[in-house]
Amino acid sequence: MSAPKEVDVLGFTYTVQFVSSDESGGDKLGWCDFTNLQIYITEGQPKSGLANTFLHEVIHAVNYSMGITSGKEEQLTNRLANGFCAVWKENPAAFKWWSDLLQEKPKRKVPRRAAVKKKPRRRNPRSRK
Repeated sequence: MSAPKEVDVLGFTYTVQFVSSDESGGDKLGWCDFTNLQIYITEGQPKSGLANTFLHEVIHAVNYSMGITSGKEEQLTNRLANGFCAVWKENPAAFKWWSDLLQEKPKRKVPRRAAVKKKPRRRNPRSRK
């Protein structure tokens, strides 16, 4: 499966770009540009590093969109990304189930059938009283 080119975060569409370590300044694995709605991921990381960095930057975007700006936001983001990546890796079936729940299209309610009017029964003319 190829990496996403975009990710929607609470009504904002972020473009995901993969950059060289030179473009990142050599010391960043990724960063989130809230002004231009860009998520940058440094290439060359192992798969587990890419997964963690991607989730880390998405969490930054969620925090920003929700106004979470405490001084410990970076520490919280690191812990959440590390924790969720570990739980996800150890429980892929649970996250597949969870993802399927969110992707499931709501079942269309089938309208009740209109009451079927029964035809009046024909009476035997001899049975009239």
